[in-house]
Amino acid sequence: MAAINFESINVFPHVKAFSVTTNAQELIVPATAQYVIIGNTSASDKIYYGQNGQTDAAAFDTALGFDVPAANAVPVDLPTGSTRATSIFVASHTGTITVQVAFNRRS
Repeated sequence: MAAINFESINVFPHVKAFSVTTNAQELIVPATAQYVIIGNTSASDKIYYGQNGQTDAAAFDTALGFDVPAANAVPVDLPTGSTRATSIFVASHTGTITVQVAFNRRS
C-alpha cells in the first residue's frame, strides 16, 4: 500500500475519506497544516493512529497507537519546527474501515 501524500495541500480545510485495514496506512502531512482531525466512520469498531514505530503497509503496532472509538473523531496537533513528524499512520482494529481526515490551520 502506498502512502497517501497530502504534502502539497495549501488550501484548508482539506478533507479526505479512504479505507484502511489492520496494516498501517501512511499519511504524509501537509507542511503548513497545524492540526488534523482523524474520524472513524465505523459504528462498531475502533481505529488506531500513531507515528513512532510504524511502517507503511506493515502490521500496525497497537502498543504504539492511540485508539479512536467507533463513530468518533480525535483532533491531533501538528507541531512546527524540528519536532514535527512528516507522517502519521492509521489502521483499523479489524477488517476494513473508512477513515476521514481533515487537515486545517488555526485562524
